[in-house]
Amino acid sequence: MKINYKKCNLYDSDLSLYVDADWGSNSNDRKSVSGYLIMFCNNPILWCVNKQKCIALSSTEAEIIALSKGVQDLLWIKGIASEIVCVKNLIVYEDNQSCIKCIANENNLGRMKHIDIKLKFIRDIVSRNKIKIEYISTGNQIADMLTKALPKTKFCELLKLCNFKI
Repeated sequence: MKINYKKCNLYDSDLSLYVDADWGSNSNDRKSVSGYLIMFCNNPILWCVNKQKCIALSSTEAEIIALSKGVQDLLWIKGIASEIVCVKNLIVYEDNQSCIKCIANENNLGRMKHIDIKLKFIRDIVSRNKIKIEYISTGNQIADMLTKALPKTKFCELLKLCNFKI
């Protein structure tokens, strides 16, 4: 397997974050798994999979935890990339509509302080127009291959979306 990096316009480039989380799939401790992939000019440059430190009480919470970590890395990568190229847009692709609605809604999650802080961080970044969050269908969510077992055909399809050659 190899990655085929495609040439891009260094003066008008996008950074994209594909982020996903399973929800409590580990039957031993019920901690969720976060996975995200950062693309530069539609080329993968960073991907990460890790078990979440706390137990999420819903799939939305699991997604917010994953999104918070992914956005932190996206902003870090943008800082580095901006020294070399002109980064035009930071686009975050999320397949959990409830998570997207939570970000748009100003309601507090005070009873869950650890999640509320992460949610407020994301809202702050969105409100300052540093990132744009877009819905992506689960079928096209590249980060799905990082958080769950997929049929071989689906896995290969997602690999092709991020320029992996099998």
